[in-house]
Amino acid sequence: MRYAMIMAGGAGTRLWPLSRRGTPKQLLPLIADATGGKARSLLEIAAGRLDGLVPAEQRYVCAGAGYRDQTLKALPDIAPERYLAEPEGRDTVNAVGFCAAVLEKLDPKAIFCVLTADHIIEPVATFQKRIDAGFALVERDPSRLVTFSIKPKFPATGYGYVERGDEIAGFAGAYAVKRFVEKPDKPTAMEYVSSGNFGWNSGMFVWSAATYMRCLRTFKPDSHAGLKEIQAAWGTAQQDETI
Repeated sequence: MRYAMIMAGGAGTRLWPLSRRGTPKQLLPLIADATGGKARSLLEIAAGRLDGLVPAEQRYVCAGAGYRDQTLKALPDIAPERYLAEPEGRDTVNAVGFCAAVLEKLDPKAIFCVLTADHIIEPVATFQKRIDAGFALVERDPSRLVTFSIKPKFPATGYGYVERGDEIAGFAGAYAVKRFVEKPDKPTAMEYVSSGNFGWNSGMFVWSAATYMRCLRTFKPDSHAGLKEIQAAWGTAQQDETI
């Protein structure tokens, strides 16, 4: 079954003082509504991009425990049990692992997309088409780890880059990843952009919950061990204490 997880754990420090510790950027009503309604937050817009793609009851949000009430008020379709509350931030790999551990317990065949909470992505129809293709890739082969790259417009040195390999048969526009390069220097970034073979790493993914957990066991065994404890306690009286 298809699920979605929105990562909304950032503190938004680059937008301070507009963004504050109690109200990070993803919860600020920054974006004017085209119809003249109330301004919406980036998180609300991110959730709206899933309409028609992933059912509301199969969506999760992972964010700080202190933002639970604000987030649930902003996203009334997210039931409290689908708010993955982090007592403290443990970076992306563990936030995604938190969701993977929960989903693997609830649905051993779960496939989920990992989405950001602080981007404007247009047109939405194209975004949904790409995410749908990502789901299809993993449904065909659950061992796949799907990432999305963004066509670069300038030689940024603050982003990671993804180099495209061969096109995947049967999936137009999908390619094997040849390599990742993290934050290259300016001359290297210029080469990447001019080659046409590299994209910026978007930080959005699709994969099987079980596959992600197996990868953690191999590459981050300490994280895997802790998340398995959370998985075992999920839905029990020991859930919050274990987390």
